[in-house]
Amino acid sequence: MPEPEYGSALQVRRVVKRGTFSWKHQHVFLSETLIGESIGLLPVDERFYTVYFAAFPIARFDSHRRVTVPQPKGKEFSRDEAGEGDVSPSPAPHPLQEPDEKVSGMCPV
Repeated sequence: MPEPEYGSALQVRRVVKRGTFSWKHQHVFLSETLIGESIGLLPVDERFYTVYFAAFPIARFDSHRRVTVPQPKGKEFSRDEAGEGDVSPSPAPHPLQEPDEKVSGMCPV
């Protein structure tokens, strides 16, 4: 799987051993599942960030308390944060979108 790319509006961090990322020289736990992956932090205001993995918002980060909490269920980026028709701040392709090019299922002989 290719490395996710994040737009310039996001701060990029790498999740390291024990499932943490670095914030102002301190480790913040996110998830051991993401060890070795990059994440994007999109500012909501001066305190809170939305944590992205590729195009998916996965958590909220409180930069004052240095803790993450799961993304509230039922909240989707396009509906609650960007508005109808807006795109994710991450340029990573959505894995459920159909590719633009058509590929034949036939094998050449």
